[in-house]
Amino acid sequence: HSHKDQFPGFTCANILLPLFSFSYSLCTLHVTDWGSRANVDNHTEEDSPSTDGSSNPEDYQESIGEMDSNDDVSFDTEESLGSDEERGDVVVTRISTDKRKHRAHHKTECFGFVFLFAGLVAIGTLIFRYMAFVRYTLTEIVDIHSVGADRGTGVGLYDEAHDKTFITFSGPAMDPYVMEYDHSTKKFEGGPIAVGKALSSADFHDYPKMVMDRDGHLIVVWTDSPDSLFMARASKPHTADGIWESKKINDDKPTYQCLTKTSDGDLYIFYRHTNNEKSYFANQSLFDQPFVSSDYRPLHYIKSTDNGEIWSTPSVAIDTGGILENNDTSNLNEVYADCPRHEPSHDGIPERFMFGWTMSGGGPGQHWHNNYHKDAHFAYFYLDNHTFTNAAGQDFGPSIDESMIV
Repeated sequence: HSHKDQFPGFTCANILLPLFSFSYSLCTLHVTDWGSRANVDNHTEEDSPSTDGSSNPEDYQESIGEMDSNDDVSFDTEESLGSDEERGDVVVTRISTDKRKHRAHHKTECFGFVFLFAGLVAIGTLIFRYMAFVRYTLTEIVDIHSVGADRGTGVGLYDEAHDKTFITFSGPAMDPYVMEYDHSTKKFEGGPIAVGKALSSADFHDYPKMVMDRDGHLIVVWTDSPDSLFMARASKPHTADGIWESKKINDDKPTYQCLTKTSDGDLYIFYRHTNNEKSYFANQSLFDQPFVSSDYRPLHYIKSTDNGEIWSTPSVAIDTGGILENNDTSNLNEVYADCPRHEPSHDGIPERFMFGWTMSGGGPGQHWHNNYHKDAHFAYFYLDNHTFTNAAGQDFGPSIDESMIV
């Protein structure tokens, strides 16, 4: 589960303190303007107006007349100005006082701007932090799981009608398990439930996938890779509790199974078929070739329209022909596909699945399983006629072969 939280070890001080320090330096440098300001304490004769009588006293009177009631120095009459020397001091004092007040006023405006800007930055940071950053809190809910080579989809679903979330995972010895989370109580109910039995306890390809059928029953599928495909169905709707009925679906040598449901509730399982007969290693023994493994693995699929009671015979989705048929020197005849994404019909576009995959194999000049991957491919699979097209709409027919993979 997730919740929005602040950055680890992050507070507004991380932004405000450097900002204030930098801004203070700028303000101090700007208002000081070293060496260019008049100063009462260090002015020279060159800074003062002439006092030898050649200056017009009316100029002094005019300068003084411009002073307002808030100035530090003010005089009511010309007589109060005193001697010429005193008059010069008054003007210098007047100049120095005005510039001090100007610096103080400018400094106030500058720091006012700094505080306003810093406040806006702090508020913006808080808003951005709340909206853009999500931290995830990991909570261990069970400690009996096994590691699987999962394809990342179909491991959980949300039942909106009953406000529950269901998850499936590989438990001890890769057996498929299901757990139920009730959002109203914020608890996992009943603990992990084993819904079937994996025949191999060490093959991490045998992970489970799950959907909820049109009647609200959970269905889980898993493999005994690369030999058989199995399924289990909950006996009661909208819950993992109760008895689960399991059975074998086929022996089509499946791996990486993906269970997907259409808008009307039909079920599809796509899986990679391991074809040993057309493999380069078909006639070689373990003694001739260590770790023999097929390098010909097309993509198959099956369909059920009755909640998994009956499944169709396997159909070919992607098949590059195998090494003994197409003489492909690149030796890329293994399909590594992600689980298809379902796209409901909309805006005149029929309902379809979206596929992404790569081709794998030994690579140029050699034969080996999963040694070399090349390119990323995409296609649509339309459910109304079971045909493929590329992204541009070019019709590939019921399956994709090597001539269609550029």
